Amino acid sequence: MNEKEYSILVVDDDDLVRELVATYLEREYSCDTASGAERALEKMVDNNYNILITDLVMPGGSALDLLEFVKEAQLDTIVIVMSGTVDEFIEWEVLNGGAFEYLRKPFDLSEIQVAVERALIYQAFYNDARLYEQWFGNGRAEEGIKFELAESGSPDAKAVGMSATAIVPAA
Repeated sequence: MNEKEYSILVVDDDDLVRELVATYLEREYSCDTASGAERALEKMVDNNYNILITDLVMPGGSALDLLEFVKEAQLDTIVIVMSGTVDEFIEWEVLNGGAFEYLRKPFDLSEIQVAVERALIYQAFYNDARLYEQWFGNGRAEEGIKFELAESGSPDAKAVGMSATAIVPAA
């Protein structure tokens, strides 16, 4: 599989952080950048990104604004928020608002890599489950289905924190 088929938008008002993260990820993924929330919104209207990696606080908007846009536009984009803010309430608010991951700055670039890999695996599970639901939920089978995600003993599953353990008839 060609990893460049996945696209990532990196948003941060700090030029150094934005370019460092994008350059690191460009080894395996197609990356685009924006220096703030307003520019990110413009790019998201014109492009379909698999992942949005964004700073929490920026001039002209915040990660919460971008999360709201992703929800309202019903995009399949996974949002990873990075911030120098060490406040558990804010972290909870961001995660409760729909972010997949919250990374505290400063972070090691390998943390970004792991977060991206986990997000892409989650996105694949989610898309597969949605396709199965569309297929079986539209009269093509007598019962709908659901995915049960659970911890697994396999090292690969433990690395991402999830695995599909069963496809069972929906109740």
